[in-house]
Amino acid sequence: MLHVSLLEMFVPDVDLKLLEELESMGFSKERSTRALHFSGNSSLEAAANWIVEHEEDADIDQMPLVSAKSKSEPSKPSLTPEERKAKAQEPKERARKKKDENGKRTREGADTNWEGTT
Repeated sequence: MLHVSLLEMFVPDVDLKLLEELESMGFSKERSTRALHFSGNSSLEAAANWIVEHEEDADIDQMPLVSAKSKSEPSKPSLTPEERKAKAQEPKERARKKKDENGKRTREGADTNWEGTT
């Protein structure tokens, strides 16, 4: 079991420009910080969407805290809009290929069954 004292916890670093924009839209600093942290600091739209999706969370207006260990670890570089779009397309492309393969197998099976019934 992992025990981390509150003395080892910190408010996560977030994009201050995005934080300011969210606050100017009427969101509290805590809610805005939480949204930016959990949406990966990627964009104003992602943070606003996170807020809408999590507005019923009991802790939405509590400042998020991260452990000192996670704060000291280098953060992953955020993806460019093009990289995010490409990454979002990957599951769609895999699903399309799988559907095509399943359709091909089904057609091949139907051809085999058809030939054997004469």
